[in-house]
Amino acid sequence: MRYRCTTYTPADGTTTTDYAEDTAALLLRRALENGFTLTADPAATTVTLTRGMRTVTLTPAEPLGPLTPAQRRALLALAADPGQPITWERSARNVSHLEHAGHALSHAVSVTLSDRGMVTGTGHPGTRATLTLRAWLAIARNQGNPSAAAAILRDAYRQPAPTRT
Repeated sequence: MRYRCTTYTPADGTTTTDYAEDTAALLLRRALENGFTLTADPAATTVTLTRGMRTVTLTPAEPLGPLTPAQRRALLALAADPGQPITWERSARNVSHLEHAGHALSHAVSVTLSDRGMVTGTGHPGTRATLTLRAWLAIARNQGNPSAAAAILRDAYRQPAPTRT
């Protein structure tokens, strides 16, 4: 997934660059580490970072689209306990699915979240998965409240970066 990053400074004016998921997430994490203030517009799924005269806005290059009730419940469950690992596993019928905190998500929901860019991972048994910036934006959008959405994103990106296995 790609993100449009628009930066404004009085000296340089406005510049727009597209970034990959990992780069956009790193930019967000580093900006918070460096004292930027985060605000969010859940309706537009936009994150704005400001510090002094610099403003950086991140927006998904492709719209998020609506979530089904099952997808929304799954994302909220995965986000509810970020300390618990998310892993790809195989069911007794040998189909891949996500597991989190001892609970298995259905194959259909797991694959759909993966296809929509909401989780990382390949679906191979035992591999770790993480929620993507796209997933956190969808969770924030679900709140509908800019303050709550900003708090969710701040909490998600102030944590240490997850390790990949």
